[in-house]
Amino acid sequence: MRCLLAVELSRLGKVSEAVVFERAYLESAQTTLGAEDDEVFAVRYLFARDLHRQGQFVEAELEEREVLRLLTKRLGAEHPETLSSRYHLIRDIYGQRSFWLSEAQSRALLIDCNRILGGRHETTLDTRALLANSLFCQKKYAEAEPEYRGLIKSSEHVFGRSHFSTLSMQTNLARCLKGLNHKEEELPKPDDRILSNP
Repeated sequence: MRCLLAVELSRLGKVSEAVVFERAYLESAQTTLGAEDDEVFAVRYLFARDLHRQGQFVEAELEEREVLRLLTKRLGAEHPETLSSRYHLIRDIYGQRSFWLSEAQSRALLIDCNRILGGRHETTLDTRALLANSLFCQKKYAEAEPEYRGLIKSSEHVFGRSHFSTLSMQTNLARCLKGLNHKEEELPKPDDRILSNP
């Protein structure tokens, strides 16, 4: 019953309440059912994501490492869900402001995602964005710029010019160009009507 309640609270966006139920469930169910039980795994998966949503990146990283371990064991290292879990783990590392580490791990994951999923898969695009942001946060603007430009092209192709992801990458590129002391006029301006309707 607590498992279903935790899932529903997370689905409804009541993250603080969900984390309380997820934590309590995992503390009791792990000892009775074991860490590899399907229900325990499902709650741990949600728990890791909800901790991230709360900004609790250190604990989220620990939980995501366990999710990744179990996914690798169950599905293999090259399964799309396993690759997605690697992305979420790197996102937790990025959240802790370990930008050099998130850069290195994003580069490694990006190679696997491009090879296995292709360049326009959601996990590949998310990983590339994380790499670009990691570079930007280290003020490696010259390396971040081509990543943002490539992301804009891919995002326009996959989602369209007016999609939030495309507009977000355009904004990030503008910030990157500013860091490089380029003129912002080089970047096409986003449609104001789209930005005013989140």
